[in-house]
Amino acid sequence: MPISSKKSAVSIFIVSGGRCLAAHTMVRSLLVQYPENKISVRVFPGFSSVDDIKMVIDKAKNTNTIIVHTLVSSELREDLINSCLC
Repeated sequence: MPISSKKSAVSIFIVSGGRCLAAHTMVRSLLVQYPENKISVRVFPGFSSVDDIKMVIDKAKNTNTIIVHTLVSSELREDLINSCLC
């Protein structure tokens, strides 16, 4: 199977039970160091259920996506981490 010389687009999904302000600020602060980057950033605020986690995992599947979170709820945090490991 040939290896493509083109890099696939990379995305960062920011997930939070709040408004994503802290994580968004951190991600933007890191990305500003690389002005030529082509990384898209999507914000997913207000997570309060396992269904929210499933939705973001489904969107991230089969893509070059990094999920960054600031989830306080241990249940949601564990579900997100376990879902990403599968």
